[in-house]
Amino acid sequence: MNDFKSKLDDLLDELERCCASQHFEVADDIRAKINKLIKNNIPQWHKLIFIPLTEDEKESYDYEGLSDFIEGLPEYGEEVLVTNGTNVWIDSFDEDGYGVWLSGTDDNIDGVIAWMEIPSYKEEQK
Repeated sequence: MNDFKSKLDDLLDELERCCASQHFEVADDIRAKINKLIKNNIPQWHKLIFIPLTEDEKESYDYEGLSDFIEGLPEYGEEVLVTNGTNVWIDSFDEDGYGVWLSGTDDNIDGVIAWMEIPSYKEEQK
């Protein structure tokens, strides 16, 4: 059994005992521990934030087609899961002086809304 599942099972058992004995303050602490465990062990989607350039920035960065700064990107060249809200695929982001693009599929990032680390797969011991 993997470590995450074991810890989660233990916390859920403890939560059940607290609720059964009406120790609600302790149950709230256990719920917080469960949320933290899940957040730290299950990859989350990272939203891309597109910030429009000001008129001054447009003059300074007068590259063809560059209209936004993009925040929330992963490391360039890192393979990640990417989504446009409908489809999910593996890709990587890169920058070439003219803007950010998807180097894995050689495509622009129009429509991409978020990315996530590729979850690591560990085969469970039986």
